[in-house]
Amino acid sequence: PKYGKIVLKAHKGMVLTDISNDLLRTPGVGDAGVGEDIRATVADGLDDAGFNGDGTGAAPKGLFVQLDPAHTFASTGTTAAAYLADIDKAVELPLTAHVRMGAAAWVIHPTRATALMQLQESGLFLFRGEMLDKGTIRGFPFVMTTRVPVSRITFSCDWRQFLYGIDEDLILSEHDTRAEHDETTVRAIVKGDFRLRQPKAFSSITY
Repeated sequence: PKYGKIVLKAHKGMVLTDISNDLLRTPGVGDAGVGEDIRATVADGLDDAGFNGDGTGAAPKGLFVQLDPAHTFASTGTTAAAYLADIDKAVELPLTAHVRMGAAAWVIHPTRATALMQLQESGLFLFRGEMLDKGTIRGFPFVMTTRVPVSRITFSCDWRQFLYGIDEDLILSEHDTRAEHDETTVRAIVKGDFRLRQPKAFSSITY
């Protein structure tokens, strides 16, 4: 494998929300609950940018615009034979590119996962048992998220090759800018970027 210079740049993300001061004054509910919700929102935004960011303007480049073009291919269909052949190809591409196997896994939209679980051949479910009993597809674990398109099934032979850089800790601050409503504006700032260290560690089927 050849390695070039990897450069991460800090792209700023921000969450703003107006919170009732009555809620913030409630011990054990206010600050803790609000902070937890904001952190979850920030994490969700980072996931969305990490997968789908297009690199325009202030947006970072996500996974799907950094994939090696030779490792992204259109599905051959939605029959049982087509799904099997495409999934085999998705696994084969990173391995035949000589990328070392590490934390291998699939990432898949829940609707596409349902389509796989419903797939039958001669009355037998092809993937359902493995997916429900073992949490795997073709022997590799899968994760479901709506932050990936329903039109993709993506595999990596080592997700450690997806660099997820956070510039600094999440910054939370309060701003009393809505006093007439007895509300406080809470702001969260995060800075991050994403790079594929080895783009050929990834493959993606498009539907």
